[in-house]
Amino acid sequence: MENEETVISDEQTGEEIVTYEEGVTESTEESTEAKLSRAEAEANKWRRLFEKTQKPQSEAPQKAPQQLGVEEVVLLANGMPEDLLAKLKVIAQVNGSSLIKAQQDPVFKGIKENFEKDLKQKEASLPASRGSGTVKPKKDLTTPGLSREEHMALLKSQGLL
Repeated sequence: MENEETVISDEQTGEEIVTYEEGVTESTEESTEAKLSRAEAEANKWRRLFEKTQKPQSEAPQKAPQQLGVEEVVLLANGMPEDLLAKLKVIAQVNGSSLIKAQQDPVFKGIKENFEKDLKQKEASLPASRGSGTVKPKKDLTTPGLSREEHMALLKSQGLL
């Protein structure tokens, strides 16, 4: 029984590899060093391919700082809070209009009125009570720093003298 023979030429080294059906590989004029160099070249090829596929994944988590548009800068400079600006962006995107035109939208006007109403209510609320002032500690015989006269007065008030 004869084995089927396939001849493959290696593009990197220029050698021919003869492969039989049983999987036995035979190389004409191929030494161990040539096999080693070809294996290293193959490993480098796969390493480069692996690195190419890994670079986009490592760069994906890094986000570029968000650039503000001219309209956003103008609205922020006029004193619009960032929370309100975020809601305005959504309304402008839904309507397909600019931020300036979206300010005239009745939905945004209602949101802005509620926002301003809540802001005024927070500012108008009274702060927590601070009490009636500081409490003076009651002096007794063990209070440090009492003068002789204060000790005598305490002893008389307690009836010990």
